[in-house]
Amino acid sequence: MSWQFIVGVALALIGTIALRPKPQTQPPAGFADIQAPTASDGSEMAVLFGCRFVRGPNVVWYGHFRSTAMKVKGGKK
Repeated sequence: MSWQFIVGVALALIGTIALRPKPQTQPPAGFADIQAPTASDGSEMAVLFGCRFVRGPNVVWYGHFRSTAMKVKGGKK
């Protein structure tokens, strides 16, 4: 009786593996798929309340942005 149970479990496992759905492969994201923030004049602005996710927002102001130059050492002297 125990060998019948083991054979049944093995057959069920083989059937499950053989009949599972195959994963679909997606191509990597291209440059056109990226939705980065833009700063364009005349585009409409969404009015949101609460926590929301906005794809491709229009950035009007970015507070106190400071950039610093990078000092790179390298090469032979």
